[in-house]
Amino acid sequence: MPIRGFLFYIKGNVRIQIATEEKVYFYIIDLETLEPSLDNVMYNFMNCVQMMIGPKVKYCVTYKNGQRSFNVFRAKYQHDFRQQVCSDNLEGAKALEFEKTNTFVIARLDKLWIYDSITFEKIDEIPIQLMESVEREPNEILAMQKCGDEKYLAVITGKNLIMAQQKFNQLYLFKREPDEKGGRDKFVQTDRIVLRENPAFDKVCCEFHFVCSKDNNSKGEAIMFTNKLEVFVLDITVGDI
Repeated sequence: MPIRGFLFYIKGNVRIQIATEEKVYFYIIDLETLEPSLDNVMYNFMNCVQMMIGPKVKYCVTYKNGQRSFNVFRAKYQHDFRQQVCSDNLEGAKALEFEKTNTFVIARLDKLWIYDSITFEKIDEIPIQLMESVEREPNEILAMQKCGDEKYLAVITGKNLIMAQQKFNQLYLFKREPDEKGGRDKFVQTDRIVLRENPAFDKVCCEFHFVCSKDNNSKGEAIMFTNKLEVFVLDITVGDI
């Protein structure tokens, strides 16, 4: 490496840094070839000769010759390269990752957007039919949850009320089915249950879970909810508690 400076490395950190008069270079060592590769460069605005960064990469201690004390810096930003994949307004949107299929789902108002976790390409879009609202608050997607084996997806629609309260209207259940053409698995709607008239769903918590067996598998037949008074299970096959 055609660089002359002061090198520092601490156990637990994946990078080594070399401080020069003008810049600080960060390298990552390839464990197979043991060759360094440049990861990042920053200007040496601290005018230091030693730069010590801890394993958690939150704090940095700098020092230069003749200095009577040390300077401590705290990370303010995460400097990563990012690429915009969606320019829509996602305020209030919900996200859920499906690790087995390398996808993630974004719920926004009345749509489900499915993206590839590796390429960040939009794979599919699922519209959610909302009930007509006769009040000031609009209906929208409030919450969603997957089962343990990631075969089922439950979506709750309703209204966001004042005092951080929600009112449930509907529950949609989707099942992940293989594509007939050999492509990616798709979510197919299997059930829709109206919850608006059920008194148990008054002031119910938005956190809910599928009822699974010991092997973490689910048949998509029951979902557990909780409110201020009790924990109850909704039987999807009959649409009642």
